[in-house]
Amino acid sequence: MGKIIKISFVALLLLGGLPLNAQKVRNDTIYYAKPDGNWHLRLRSDLVGSSLLYMMPYQGGIKGVEASTGARFKQCVGAGWKNLFLNVGFNPFAKAKDLELNVNAYGNMFGFESNLGASDSMAGSYAYGTGSGDVVTDDLNPGDLIMFYGKAKAYYAFNWKRFSFSSAMNQNRIQKRSAGSPLITAEARWLYMTHIDDQENPDFTKGLVTFLAGAGGGYAYNWVPVKNLLVHASLLANYGFLNNTVILNGKDNYTSVRSNAVLSVSGSTSVVYHFRKWYVGAFASLDNLFSVSSQATGMDDSYVIQYRRGDAHFAVGVRF
Repeated sequence: MGKIIKISFVALLLLGGLPLNAQKVRNDTIYYAKPDGNWHLRLRSDLVGSSLLYMMPYQGGIKGVEASTGARFKQCVGAGWKNLFLNVGFNPFAKAKDLELNVNAYGNMFGFESNLGASDSMAGSYAYGTGSGDVVTDDLNPGDLIMFYGKAKAYYAFNWKRFSFSSAMNQNRIQKRSAGSPLITAEARWLYMTHIDDQENPDFTKGLVTFLAGAGGGYAYNWVPVKNLLVHASLLANYGFLNNTVILNGKDNYTSVRSNAVLSVSGSTSVVYHFRKWYVGAFASLDNLFSVSSQATGMDDSYVIQYRRGDAHFAVGVRF
């Protein structure tokens, strides 16, 4: 798994650099402009929470997991050069080994957003029941469930001459007049979960791996009520045309299914105020992935996976 994270990180850096050199275009500087300085430092404090739900057929009944991290504090340190920005987040107070890495690049016409993360702080319950109606429930404590996740998303803004996504996301532009834009997006996601079962219970699912690639769109708007103040809101939805989920039931025992419906919906909002070189901002985002898969045999039983992640943070940054 360590090799997967390293390879993914290098790929994200290479993809993230594309908007730096591929967009030699000019925007309408009446609506937004580039601030002074190419370098950018940011300190961010987050409240982050995520949840995972999956259900699958089991001996005429169902089995599944429902777990969440709850709201947890995360400190982030970020640095950027021109359009490229790298952000590393960690929890300095918790025993859980949660870690997240973001690589983002925003140009005038299009941009690239990505994140890699690992978490062992989820807690909840695991249940399985047969068709006879008997249901067994076990607790999941932090450390029992280990999850790795990744996402890469590219977007194109139709009204790029007047609307700047960067002004709301990494403050590499300053929006001077209100403007909005329809967006088209393409994204790829993967989620790997493994359940640590000390009792080696054969009824427990040992893990799952799910992957999807798809496209979609949405709309984003930057409102500038007064000088130096920006209020942003956006909503994006993607459909996973290419997808596959592998259920790990034990050694050399797995089930592979393709989803009939995979939908991801993400929304974000922010309020940013700019000084000469400094800025302060408050941000919030919500990301939701929902997948429903029917068995390859054509039975009515389905595999359901739902992953949600919410983030609210406050940031202070400086350019030079």
